[in-house]
Amino acid sequence: MNSSFFGYKSAGLEKIWLMKLILVLVKACASLDGIVYTGFSGGCPSAREVEADVGKIRRHTNQIRMYGNECGQVNNALGAISRQNLDMKVLVGLWTRDNKLDQNCDSLIQLLKRNPSYQNHIVGVTVGNEDVYSGIPSGVVAGNIRSVRAKFGANGLGHISVSTAEVGHMWNQELAAASDVIYANIYSFFSAGNNNINDAANAITLQADNLRSKFGKPIVIAETGWPSGGNYPQPHFAEPSLPNQKRFLEILDCTARGKGYRYFVLEAFDNSAKGAPGSVERNFGVLDPSGNLKSGALSPRC
Repeated sequence: MNSSFFGYKSAGLEKIWLMKLILVLVKACASLDGIVYTGFSGGCPSAREVEADVGKIRRHTNQIRMYGNECGQVNNALGAISRQNLDMKVLVGLWTRDNKLDQNCDSLIQLLKRNPSYQNHIVGVTVGNEDVYSGIPSGVVAGNIRSVRAKFGANGLGHISVSTAEVGHMWNQELAAASDVIYANIYSFFSAGNNNINDAANAITLQADNLRSKFGKPIVIAETGWPSGGNYPQPHFAEPSLPNQKRFLEILDCTARGKGYRYFVLEAFDNSAKGAPGSVERNFGVLDPSGNLKSGALSPRC
């Protein structure tokens, strides 16, 4: 091969074309629409650890969802994405159940104002996660959403959408009216009767269809997934296993994209801080510690 690159002799142009080609290939290899990343598994990760995790996740998606910033993980993730100029978006969560919503909101606003480039990587903000399911009245959650939106608007950040994330069947008109987007957490693993993995995967988008029909707003499947292992007491539920996780992800990706739904799978890595030892809650991770898909490469299931 001669020293020219696509007809250009400049080393600088050759490097630019090569970088563009790499970016195209990375996008083509991204196999999931979005992945939840907590950045927390029994302890707070360092900035270097978060940056390494973001690099692993980027091999499979260009969207991550985060629940809160109690360990500075949102700061570190946005910093890593911005420094590397990665084509990634973050759905940022503001945790509410520590009675520090105002403090958490103000902290995020200041972060985005100090670092304007971070704003380009924010796909939206969710105020709380499953707060109504946890017993907080929907009127309170709706008020929290409006309060955060007002603060964002007053600080020149009104272009960022503000909503909440809630269990699919807990969404009501009050929550929907206050939210820019319906972020619905939908699982079929825990639903009795979904003992066929094909039906279980298809059930996710069927629930999203119902929400879209009911509220007429953009629907995002904010959480879904399938455990690769662990114990669950009811034998009539579909089995937690790597083959079932793989099948679930393949069908979900096909049906969700086909119907125009964005989605986030729970979660990037297995989390030993959840549930009891040996429980399925610890086994929803889709990546191994090296950043490879635990179930292997995904194939279209359309």
